[in-house]
Amino acid sequence: MPSSAKALLLQVNAFLANNNVRKNIGTFSINVQKDTADIRQISTVVTANGGTYTFAPGSGNKLTVISVSKPMLADVTFLNSGGFSQTINEILVLDTEVTQIVFTNQNLSDDAELVIING
Repeated sequence: MPSSAKALLLQVNAFLANNNVRKNIGTFSINVQKDTADIRQISTVVTANGGTYTFAPGSGNKLTVISVSKPMLADVTFLNSGGFSQTINEILVLDTEVTQIVFTNQNLSDDAELVIING
């Protein structure tokens, strides 16, 4: 790997709990090698009652992880011009190249924290 390259590794472990005993039922991982400048972490607050935030990553992104503190509407556009509109309740993982995501806080009284990791 070139000296200017970094890797972004996402690993998700799924556990099944039964009477306080956890059993690992699956491990999923994605490893993305990118130039250092192409891996970003953004933390921001989206204001209540219709506040928006637009995220437009650079080309060639392969992984986007989104975490929200309150349910938020996400309008996602993919490179192939496809997309979807979905309420994110806590976390969303995308492994397709994204050109834009518009987040809208539909909560009438509470601001929402938004964290995006993209690479």
